[in-house]
Amino acid sequence: MAFVAHRKRSMWLVLRVAVPRFTAAALFDFTGATWIGYLSGSRGMFLAVAALYTAFALMLEDRRGEEVLPVGRRGPAHEAVEGSLAVQLRNLERQAGVRRTLGGGERRNGPPAVQGSSACRKRRATRCHG
Repeated sequence: MAFVAHRKRSMWLVLRVAVPRFTAAALFDFTGATWIGYLSGSRGMFLAVAALYTAFALMLEDRRGEEVLPVGRRGPAHEAVEGSLAVQLRNLERQAGVRRTLGGGERRNGPPAVQGSSACRKRRATRCHG
């Protein structure tokens, strides 16, 4: 998971702290060694601070529409936020939520015409089937 989030450093940090923290918690449950419990608790405090900072920074950024607290974006994540409009719209057709046109572009002129409608009469020869 941390490999996926490495382009956003604050989220990467949260994941990198979470894995050892929960590993230490599991070891504490199995062994009962108090020092592992203290280690897990200290890692948990660091995880809470990192997660709260990341959440607060992203919330402020969403509210103000600009980066207020740094979250450490780099690569495509940095370009998407800081880049020009052309950079932000690059590869838009492949993004989630953007539908491809069905049938090789047959729907360019709007929805299909219903038989008997004025749109159907205008496009009778090519589009409407009876």
